[in-house]
Order: sequence, then C-alpha cells, then structure tokens
Amino acid sequence: MFEKTERIGQRRHETIRLVRDVLRAMFIQMFGDPEVNQHRFPMGLIRDMVASASYGTSEKASDELRQFPVLRMGNITYEGGWDLSNLKYVDLDPRSREKYLARAGDLIFNRTNSKELVGKTAVFDRADPMAIAGYLVRGSHE
Repeated sequence: MFEKTERIGQRRHETIRLVRDVLRAMFIQMFGDPEVNQHRFPMGLIRDMVASASYGTSEKASDELRQFPVLRMGNITYEGGWDLSNLKYVDLDPRSREKYLARAGDLIFNRTNSKELVGKTAVFDRADPMAIAGYLVRGSHE
C-alpha cells in the first residue's frame, strides 16, 4: 500500500513539473523570453505604470444577488482573462463605489494566497460595474 501511495505522489509531482514547463513554454511562445524582451514590451514597476493603486472592498460578499458582482482572485484566469462563472455579490454605498468599482482599463491583480496565485493579472474590460474584493489590487490609469 505504501509503495502505491509513493508512486501516486511521484506521478503527482511529475505532473505538476510538466504542467509548469508547458505553461512556461506557452508563455515564451506567446510573449517571448522575459529576460530578452525581443518584443520590446515596456518594462518597469507597477507604481510607474498606474496613476494610483488601491485594495478592493472588505465587505462580505454573498451568493444572493445584490447591487454589484465582486471580482475575486478565482475570477482572474492564468491567461490574463476573466472567468465570471462563479460570482458573489455586494452592496456598496455611493461613497464606496468610487473606491471599489473597477473601471475599463484598470489593471487588476491578486496580492495574496499561494505563489501560483499571487500576481495573477488582468485588465478590466467590462462595461458593467463590478466591485473588487480586498485581496485584489486595482491599478488605475486615471
């Protein structure tokens, strides 16, 4: 029994390594090697590329339909897009809306959790207003 468990653990580690290698290869294929930057993407610190950065709301989100859907870390995909299939909702008073609602063009990124999740980033490209959860950061160009 122990040997079977050991083999399963080894296969799991090998699968994780292979997935990591494939993701890195896909990234390099799409964007090039970040150390070489052959596409000449602008490089710099986030603080130099956004006018302001702020945490999202700490209001408790609910499964019940409320005023605004809340973007959470699981809504940002590894590809830099959005998965809105599992949303929660929150009510925000008028003063909080300015602070916690995402605007088109905002850079939203995850600031907490595991090393696989920290830094997941997407540009908010939706017309409908959506709130940002507290473990996300919104970098605004305004």
